[in-house]
Amino acid sequence: RGDPRDPRGYLIDIERGEVIRETQPDRDSRFALEAGGKYVLEGGLARDVRSGRVVSSVEMPRGRPQGLAREGLVLLSEGASLSLWDPLTNRRVWRWAPLPGGSAATGPGIRVAALAPNRELVATSGEMGKVLLWDGRGELLRVLELDGPVRSVEFSADGRRLLAAGFDACVWEVSTGRALWQPRRGGVTSGRFAHDGNAVIVAYQDGGVALWDLERGEETRRFAQHTGGATAAVVLEKSGLVISGGADRVLRFWDLRSGRGPLTLAIRSAKQWAVVDGLGRFDAAPEAGDGFVWVVGDEPIELAQLRSRYYQPNLLARYLAEDAAPLRDVSLFQAPELFPLVETRGSTAGDPRIEIVLTDQGGGIGKVPVYLNGRELTPDARELPENRDARVVEGTLRLWVDVRGDQRLREGPENLIEVFAFERENYLRSRSRGTRYVGEELPPPAQARLRAVVVGVSDYSGKEIDLRFAAKDAADFGAALRLAGDRWLGDGNTSVTVLSTAAGAPATQPTRMHVMAALERLLEAGRDDVVVVYLAGHGVSLGNEDGDYYFLTADADSFGLADPEVRRRVAIAGNELAEIMKRIPAEKRAIILDTCSAGRFVQAFGSARYVPDDQARALQRLQERTGFHILAGAAAGNPSWEASPFSQGLLTYSLLFGMRGGALDDERLVDVLKLFEFAATEVPVLARRIRGVQRPLHSSPGGGMSFPIGRVLPEDAAHIRLQEERAVFVRARLQHDTRFRDNLHLSQQVNARLRKLSTPDEATGRSPIVFVDDESFPGAVEMAGQYRDDGKLSVILYRDEAEVSRISVEINLAHPAPALDALLAAVLRAVGANL
Repeated sequence: RGDPRDPRGYLIDIERGEVIRETQPDRDSRFALEAGGKYVLEGGLARDVRSGRVVSSVEMPRGRPQGLAREGLVLLSEGASLSLWDPLTNRRVWRWAPLPGGSAATGPGIRVAALAPNRELVATSGEMGKVLLWDGRGELLRVLELDGPVRSVEFSADGRRLLAAGFDACVWEVSTGRALWQPRRGGVTSGRFAHDGNAVIVAYQDGGVALWDLERGEETRRFAQHTGGATAAVVLEKSGLVISGGADRVLRFWDLRSGRGPLTLAIRSAKQWAVVDGLGRFDAAPEAGDGFVWVVGDEPIELAQLRSRYYQPNLLARYLAEDAAPLRDVSLFQAPELFPLVETRGSTAGDPRIEIVLTDQGGGIGKVPVYLNGRELTPDARELPENRDARVVEGTLRLWVDVRGDQRLREGPENLIEVFAFERENYLRSRSRGTRYVGEELPPPAQARLRAVVVGVSDYSGKEIDLRFAAKDAADFGAALRLAGDRWLGDGNTSVTVLSTAAGAPATQPTRMHVMAALERLLEAGRDDVVVVYLAGHGVSLGNEDGDYYFLTADADSFGLADPEVRRRVAIAGNELAEIMKRIPAEKRAIILDTCSAGRFVQAFGSARYVPDDQARALQRLQERTGFHILAGAAAGNPSWEASPFSQGLLTYSLLFGMRGGALDDERLVDVLKLFEFAATEVPVLARRIRGVQRPLHSSPGGGMSFPIGRVLPEDAAHIRLQEERAVFVRARLQHDTRFRDNLHLSQQVNARLRKLSTPDEATGRSPIVFVDDESFPGAVEMAGQYRDDGKLSVILYRDEAEVSRISVEINLAHPAPALDALLAAVLRAVGANL
């Protein structure tokens, strides 16, 4: 999309419902996606689809790309000739040129071209309204006519039909040149075959998109119009999906199977996109920010305000998936009414208070939250003592706020007081209206201290909800934070409280009483201190549209929180956490939530820490109220994996990796914003390595203010405990070569050895492998083999159906233990060499 002189393309993962990244085409807009999704051609280079890493360092020859064949070959036109080029090996595998007698027909050269699937026919166009059909030897078979310039040509999958599109469109029978279909209405911008060549999807200059049945010659479906013209349309046969693009710079999706649609995707950048359906449900990138707004009357409304009613995480993916959970019901919501108009008047010499004037715009007057320097001063100014008697008079309400003596005030005129106002339903909020306040002179800054509360719960009262790594993650992160803090601020200026079920002392167990007491002690922090809170374990919500976020303490024995008394006894509510964080005088605050909800427990592997939709909305409200940096283990609907190959949760692994050096600045300081951004980028990469999906949720206060939380010198890095990635094994399957059963129970003996190897060492807490007591697991190694009566045991190692290695040993069938030990040693060597 965009200016042709500065082309931009975006790679979109439809199944996951996300924009992967922006592509890097060159000035010629040379850009094409390999049909199997292995790579994308960008600016003459083949790059990995997700990472953008160059997979072929040799630049493609000059020429006009005409698309990619299914086998991953690029069709290039060079003057009057064509070639197929393999970008991964830099080989030209096929070349075509017209015979001398027909070369004049190509005119100045080939503008568009297509190659039949069997490579026996070629279609080209270079002049106005002419489509040339050639055989594979370069002999001109016939000239086909089309009104106006030709923008594309395409053969059907069986090679029996040819489609050309320009100002008009036409389908010909290849063997006879007979026209089979032509809409004859003009204004065509794009045409593509659909339904195995039995239909055509057409985009028009007036913005319309239509599906034509070639057998009947009828338009069978017309789709909603783009604003300013449709520019492209395609049918994805596998999913039954129609996608169109337009001059309005949006993509629209229709589901031919269910008839649902359209779904509209707008992209400003790879990190700024939003998708919305016809009922108002939407999903957006975390960084979408102010790039997208709703409009009520003439008032723009930020997307974040509509989260509680209309936010549907993973909307695109769930909209298209056949077995996805139902989308949230928004049919009962009424069109929202507007919030009041807000005016603020600063303090004067005669009156140090801030005056707020609210004017009803039809929706009434609801809560009036006030923020001081980005932190909530009061959730509703109407409830302040000085406003108890305030009344609405002729649609206007006057309120007052007195901030004198507040500990959060800064010295001088840099204090910003922001006022918002809701309508009577307390749903829609106005844009902020602010005023400056001059703070009194403050005492000199005190010695800064790092204060942290680090909590990890693996061992719950109820064994069925136990986790594997949360407690150890907390211990590892707490140790790293203490080391970094001491190096940065000096000994004695770092206070890290670690509450973990891995600790033996009763006083350090993460019960609700202990966690709340540790959090309350953070209120002792000074203005110049740095405060960090880290919670690892189960996080749940009540499951309703506005369900609050709850962190389960070690007291919990299940996920049942319906009873308010149970919640008060075994969990910490997001509102409680927000209230404490707001009251902390320190301006530099950060919170890490590596938490999960009731994900399916996978024996011997751990849990997928799921953050469902309602919990994600609760986390979003937590961010908006407190004004501090927050990093949540996974965004809406995605798991936060306890990854056995890493012996740590992926989020904690990424944080420790960043503290070791991956996210340090030039002075080797651990900058909180840089660290959180590093983890948010690294976690999805690690998740894909274990065939999982995880997208952390990261939010920072307005203006992106950051601060250090420690320093790590080169000699310190080795003391930050980062587990090495280990191989994962599933159950071995061994059998007799003729009896086809394991009559000697060798499989059981091998699996017992794998299980023992997977048990962490008591001193180091580490193990050389991970054993998943199941028949399969993504990315795991499987041993399959046979033994004979003469004592020969042969096994094949597989990983995701691919063969890794073959190993044979001689075995004494009466005393197999030594040979099985030797087999395991050989297997570990092979795995280390091949994985």
